[in-house]
Amino acid sequence: MTSKYLKLIIYEFKQTIRRKEIIFWVILWPLFWLFMAFFVFIPSEKSIHISVKIGILDLDKTENTTVHFKVFMSKTWEFKTKNFTADFINTFKELNGSNNIFYKLKLFKDVSNESKFVHDLIYNKGFDVVISILNNSSLNYTYNFPVKLRIYVKYENPAKYYQLIGYLMNIISRFNINKTIERVNMYVNYAISGFRYYMNYSRYFNYSKWNVTEDFVKWFRYALIGWYFGLAYPTYPELKEVKPKVYALRSKILGWTTVGLIGFMMMYTILISSIGVFAFRSEEGVLRRLIVSGFKLRDLIIVDFLSTLLLVLLASLVLIITGVALGAEIVFNPFNLDHWISIGITLLTVLFMYMLGLLIAPFVKNAKTATSIGVILGLLIVFLTGIYWPPKEMLPIPLQVFASNFPPAISFDILKVVIVWNKPITQLLPDIIKVITGSLLITAVIILLYWKRLEKLLSKFM
Repeated sequence: MTSKYLKLIIYEFKQTIRRKEIIFWVILWPLFWLFMAFFVFIPSEKSIHISVKIGILDLDKTENTTVHFKVFMSKTWEFKTKNFTADFINTFKELNGSNNIFYKLKLFKDVSNESKFVHDLIYNKGFDVVISILNNSSLNYTYNFPVKLRIYVKYENPAKYYQLIGYLMNIISRFNINKTIERVNMYVNYAISGFRYYMNYSRYFNYSKWNVTEDFVKWFRYALIGWYFGLAYPTYPELKEVKPKVYALRSKILGWTTVGLIGFMMMYTILISSIGVFAFRSEEGVLRRLIVSGFKLRDLIIVDFLSTLLLVLLASLVLIITGVALGAEIVFNPFNLDHWISIGITLLTVLFMYMLGLLIAPFVKNAKTATSIGVILGLLIVFLTGIYWPPKEMLPIPLQVFASNFPPAISFDILKVVIVWNKPITQLLPDIIKVITGSLLITAVIILLYWKRLEKLLSKFM
């Protein structure tokens, strides 16, 4: 009996791989997305080059000018203003190339019609951002007053718009912090000098008597700097990425992407096979011969399921070998029992999806329809449950709820949490119960629907 099943499984497998559409969807299509992921979606860091074209409109008339400031009644203080535009542009130059972001700056002066000029730069000359430095900016900058910037950001789509804002905020934040530190140090130096003078020459205090040491002066300086800086910046964020080990290197990211593509391939491959389990054999003339020979149709389903599982494993092996050859690192510890259990849970996805296809199989009469329905339904499941992309957290709330209770999506979440985050599988028992329960329920439904009704359902294929 075992050898009979084995021969049938091998025969079914050979018949399956002879179908051109199966080879395309199971092997070539996932490989196409694997290459896209490796060279387009997850390129090497050296190949990333983000270019931001920025126009600077210098409308300021007060830079590098001499200002006469009247002190009291008789004396005048004369000073020269700083050049705000030059200092601001230097910050762009300092950060140019960091995080693979390159700023292409062009300075414009003597602009008569700001609105019209900005419109021309963004819509006709391809600038991403235009920054107007308003009049009196250098004077305010010299006085340590706030400087207002008028910023125009190109809006092609929400994602690009918020990216550009993020790039700008990084520059402005760096400029503000650097200048705040510079000004705080300047004012603290003034305060320390005044403190020393007062303690040394005041008739009320004696420097040595009060034992004001240099250590105290250092502490006083530190306290003043902290206080002044805290006035300007109540919070001073330092952002750091916290990546699981699998995301630490590009090779590990590619490894997990390869695993995700296996799930991508599994969804529609299993559905094509199970939805077409009768239609494929009917068109090949095999179904009638099997029925006439007394072959039980439940055995046909079992054989088809096992041959499909073999096909999925073979396609997964092809994806893994190709991924590793391209630089992917597959993170799997064969000595970790949790990893094996998570893979076993994922294999329940094969059973669940196959049974889901059997719900549709009796109503599909030809192979092309079976293939089309399997591909469409499989891709919908992949993209609407977070199995591959987008992540579940980016889906609308109703789809998040559905994905959180859909066994195939749960099983791939389990695989990710165990293999990527290396969490013990005992923390995932509620999710494991959902996958097992869902797989058993749909299997029971198929048995009830097919029991003693199979021959009647198949009469349309004869």
